[in-house]
Amino acid sequence: MKSLANLFSLASLTLFTLVVYSASFSGSHAQNVNTQKMTQFSGVSQIETSLRLPVPLQKPSSSLDHNRKKTERKPQNIISYAPSVSDSETMKKAPFKKLLEPVDGIKESLNRICELPDNSVSIGEPIVGEGGCGIEDPVSLEQLDIAGEKIGFSRVLMISCQAAQQLVPWVVKANSAVKENFENEQLESLQIAAGYACRRRNNLKSGKLSEHAKGNAIDVVGFKLKSGRIITVLKGWEDSSEHAFLKTLHGEACKQFTTVLGPMANKYHKDHFHFDIGCHGKDCKYLICE
Repeated sequence: MKSLANLFSLASLTLFTLVVYSASFSGSHAQNVNTQKMTQFSGVSQIETSLRLPVPLQKPSSSLDHNRKKTERKPQNIISYAPSVSDSETMKKAPFKKLLEPVDGIKESLNRICELPDNSVSIGEPIVGEGGCGIEDPVSLEQLDIAGEKIGFSRVLMISCQAAQQLVPWVVKANSAVKENFENEQLESLQIAAGYACRRRNNLKSGKLSEHAKGNAIDVVGFKLKSGRIITVLKGWEDSSEHAFLKTLHGEACKQFTTVLGPMANKYHKDHFHFDIGCHGKDCKYLICE
C-alpha cells in the first residue's frame, strides 16, 4: 500500500515536470518566431544595422596641418563714390553709380557736397519715391554764380548732382549767347517747367519712367533777361529775331546731355527744351539730339 502511494507521487512529479518544460519550450519558440517575423518585416538584419552606424571622422595628421597654408580674409574698404567736375565726360557716357552705404560710425564724416564750376551745393538726403522714382544725390538750385553774375531759376530746381554738373556749363553758354545775340542784355534767370517729377515719359499713364523721375532731366521753357524781356521756346522758335539764339542753345545742349528734345522732336516738346542724362545703347554712348 505504501509502495503504491510512492509510485503515484513519483508519477505526479514526473507529469508536473513535463508540463513545466512544455510551457517553457512553447514560450521560447513563440518568442523566436515573433523575433523572426519582426526581423523579416523590418527587412533589416543585425549585420545590416551595424553597417549603418556612424563612423567617427579621423583627425588629420599633424603633418598635413603643418603643411597646410593658412589664409586670412581681410575686409575690403567701402569707398563712397562722389562725382567731381573732372568726371563730367565719363559720367555723360555711363549711368550714374549709386553711392554706397557708408560704414557705421563714419557716415557723418562723409562730405556730401556737389562740386560745380564756381559753385558748391550741398547734397540732400536721398529721395525714395514710389515705383522706382527717387534721387540718390539730390541738389536744390535757386541760382548759380556764373563768372561773378548771379543767374537764377524761376523755381527751385531739384535734380541729381550729376545732372547739375552737366547743366552748369550749358548755363555759361546761355549767358554768353544772350550777350552775343541781344545788345546790352544779360541772362537773369531760366524759366523752368520741371526738374524732379515722379512720372512716366510724356506724362502718359503707361510706359517707361521718365528721366525726370530719377532727377536726371530738366525742362526749360524760356529765358528772362535783365531788361525784363522773356524769350520763350514756344514763340521764339518761330521768331526770326530769337530763333538763332534758341537754335544755338539747342546745339550747345547736345554737347552736355545725352538727350536733347525741342520743338522739332515731337508735339510733346513744342514749347520747351528737354535735357537729360539718360543712358542710350549698350555702352550709353548713343546720343539723341532732336
